[in-house]
Amino acid sequence: MIDKTTNEIFALKGASQYGGEYFSEQNISVECSREQWMQFIECVVNGWTETLSETPSEPDQEIPF
Repeated sequence: MIDKTTNEIFALKGASQYGGEYFSEQNISVECSREQWMQFIECVVNGWTETLSETPSEPDQEIPF
């Protein structure tokens, strides 16, 4: 993300907290700087968003109305 908005920064910090909690619950140890960790989170979020936007809707999916 270039020129992140305040909301994007807030959301990335939230995602970082959830990711950290997951790693902690799974006893996964990661050694990296805060900047590396935030870049990792941003990469995951961007990948998810990009993949979702490129995924075609299912042609056989019924219209919900």
